[in-house]
Formats: sequence, C-alpha cells, structure tokens
Amino acid sequence: MASKSAVSIWRRQTGWFILGMRPLPQWREVGPASRLHRGRRTDTYVPETLRWVGRLLAGPVLIVSLVLGFNLVTLHFDFIASAGPAEDQGLAIMKEQERVNSGYRDEIGRYKMTLVNANGDRTERIMERRTLEGVKEGDKILVVFQAPPDINGTALLTHQHKAGDDDQWLYLPGLRRIKRIASSTRSNSFVGSEYTYEDLTPLELTKYTFRYLRDETIDGVALWVVETVPRFKDSAYSRSEVFIRKDNHQTIRINFYERKGALLKVGRFDGWTKVDGKWWRARIGRIENAQTKRSTSLETLDLKIGAGLSRGDFTTQALERQ
Repeated sequence: MASKSAVSIWRRQTGWFILGMRPLPQWREVGPASRLHRGRRTDTYVPETLRWVGRLLAGPVLIVSLVLGFNLVTLHFDFIASAGPAEDQGLAIMKEQERVNSGYRDEIGRYKMTLVNANGDRTERIMERRTLEGVKEGDKILVVFQAPPDINGTALLTHQHKAGDDDQWLYLPGLRRIKRIASSTRSNSFVGSEYTYEDLTPLELTKYTFRYLRDETIDGVALWVVETVPRFKDSAYSRSEVFIRKDNHQTIRINFYERKGALLKVGRFDGWTKVDGKWWRARIGRIENAQTKRSTSLETLDLKIGAGLSRGDFTTQALERQ
C-alpha cells in the first residue's frame, strides 16, 4: 500500500472530469484522474495544494487541466493506494498496465511451442506471431505455424474489437480452407494446446470487470492480485486471478477458473526483459492444466518491435499467402 500522503482527487461517479468552480452532487474521493492519450487513459494527479483549495471552497470542483500551453503535472507513482474501492483499484492497476505496454505499434516474434501430456511426452512446434497495435479499433494478430511439416502453414487471424465479439479465422492449408471461429467455440483448444482461441486475444478492458484482491509477494517480488471477470457469455472462465508486478506492471501469473468455479489452468510468465530498452516482454510463458496435468509453453526465439507491418498484412487474403 502506498503512503497516506498519496495524492487524491475528486471524481464523479460517471468518471468524466470537469473543470469548474461550482458545487456538484455525487462527488467522492477515489484516486487518480484519467485523461485520454492516443485513445488510452492515463492517470493525472492533483497536487496537495489543489486538494487544500477544494476543501477551502467547501465542495467546489477544481480538476486537473490548467492548460497554459503545457500540462501541469502527470505522475504515475502511488496511483493505486488512492483508488478507493476494490473495483476502482483493480481497474486502475489494469489501466496502468495498459498504458505501460502501449505505443509499440507492431512486432514480429518467433516462438517454440512445446506441448507436454500427462505422461511427460513432448511435441514441439515452431510458430510466428505478428501483431499490429490498434489504439482505436483493437489489435490485429496473425499466428502462423512453420514446423513440423504436418502443421506448416496453419494460421490463425484475430481482429480484436473494443466492443462486441472479436473476429477470428483459422486457415487449414491441407484443405485450402478458411474457417471462421464462432464466438461460441472460442473456449475450445487451439491446435491441441492448452491455449484456447480466447487466450490468444489480448485483454480488452471494456470486456471485463476488475477487482483488487490483495497484495502478495512471490520470490521476493511485490505483486498486486486482481480478479478479472468476463462480461461476455462465451468465455471458458468464470474468473481469473492476475498477479501483476509492482515494479514494472507486468503479469507473472494467472489462475484461470472454470465456469463451475474450480481451478482450471495456471499460467506463468518468466524471464522479463526490455526490448529496445523500452518494451517489457517475457522470454517464456507456460500454461499448465490443473485438472489434466497437460501443459503448453511458448519460448521466445526471436523478436522484433517496429517491423513496419500494416493493415494489409492482417486480412483473410493474407492468411492464404502463408
């Protein structure tokens, strides 16, 4: 938890901020203000002096934007402690993670996928993952398998949407066919792995509710634990527990719970490093099924951020060119 001197502001229940000097109803003290930056929210803080002025005026609102050709001050420390209720605090943590990870534009990564069954038998695959960041309309992702020969050319295209169902298409080269993935089947296994089609879509904040659960320490690393609950009906999960590092805002573990409430899978993400000195990426991610004891890991072999990808690289026609 942050110190008692953490800066707080006055926020209306709707979340919209106003610069004004008259009393307004329904204001409560909850934490960092939000503003839009390239379509994403960032947290803007009000100095203690403005809090003092607000009290002096016995309730009038004095919020955040002194636009005199510059921004007054934007800070991103101690924003969690002043976020108030667990729901607001959980959402604040996830928004900050989104802010930290935004702005890379596009990337191409090459990975080794290793599938291990309950008997310890291993199957290895090589795949490439291309991503185009979408600030307004959601990310676009193309996964293409390159080895072994029996799966070479199999590809999955995902168009994420800020609202409504995401679009996904699977290309099967042996059949020369593109199959659209229905939203009702997105909880199915992706090519026999422990990843579902849902897992391969980036987390969109508007499609989940969030609740701060607790602070925790694992291997000496301070963490926030946030519960996520999907708003959409076809999710494979009733909820998830996301373990987020306080020092870099990256996820190191996710506990996935099935629709009946039992623990289904545990995801772990290790070997965090900065690519190009700016973007945090995990070297390896591993998902283990707690019920079947099968697991799937993805190990990064190569990664390039800023590869010059465009929207034309993420069409159904591009699927057939793989």
